[in-house]
Amino acid sequence: MKTVNELIAEKISDTSIRKRLAAEDRTVAVYRAHRELENIDSKLLDLRKEKMLAAIEHDDKPLPAMEVREKELISLRAAYIDSHGIDPHFDEEKSRCNTCSDTGYTVTRAGTRIVCPDCMSDILKEAYEEAGMEDYATYTLKSFSLDHFGKKERREKFEAIKKLFESEEEGRASVAIYSDIPRSGKTYISVILVKYAIIETKSAIYLKAEQLEEFSDHKVSEIKNCDFAVIDDYSPEVVMNRRIASSLNSILEARSARSLPTLIVSSSPCDMLINDSDARIAGKLINAVRI
Repeated sequence: MKTVNELIAEKISDTSIRKRLAAEDRTVAVYRAHRELENIDSKLLDLRKEKMLAAIEHDDKPLPAMEVREKELISLRAAYIDSHGIDPHFDEEKSRCNTCSDTGYTVTRAGTRIVCPDCMSDILKEAYEEAGMEDYATYTLKSFSLDHFGKKERREKFEAIKKLFESEEEGRASVAIYSDIPRSGKTYISVILVKYAIIETKSAIYLKAEQLEEFSDHKVSEIKNCDFAVIDDYSPEVVMNRRIASSLNSILEARSARSLPTLIVSSSPCDMLINDSDARIAGKLINAVRI
């Protein structure tokens, strides 16, 4: 699984190459139309090389004359560019995104660092798919509304889950249980919050408990180490499968050791989850935070 930060790094690298090539193409085009400007820039470049060489050789005598000549060339260059209506930054790499200056990140009014929404929307989509939410493209932050649920308790649950991955407090809860009746919107809220975590530059993953049966050791390792994990559709019956029980136990153990928040989502009552689950997992759920 590629995290959102890894995907952004790849895009920034590609964008950097494209910007450099675009700057080179603009420079060639301007020089082709303005040979005199190309000649001035060539003289400036040669002069600066001579200044650097003189500095390396500790030869200060020619420097005053060089500096005078450099100022003359800079002034001549500026006058030529102004008189011919040339972009004074034609030879520079230009940012494509005004919001983040091509860094891929920006900061909210509240001071939270997030993925740039203006130039990284395609990256966010890919990150959501990498995080196991390819089937939930319609669950978008724009369409999401807590008012849809019509209950104050739903908003409180939403904020409590959000706090799991936003909190930097030492000793924060590593395991939380979100239990509610079927068709109460648990999956919807969970998916939206995993997307929130990714927007806030966290490595996050969403999965159904039953998927653990087919996951490779590498995939299980990714779940152990991501910043925030949501394991949906958990039930005592699911962990009757030895492979699932073993994988889940190792995941919870590893994540708890590093205080990484894990949200267990289930339609079963919390007491039933603890009493009827595999003993190893029950021992880790007994002290879990109740959402």
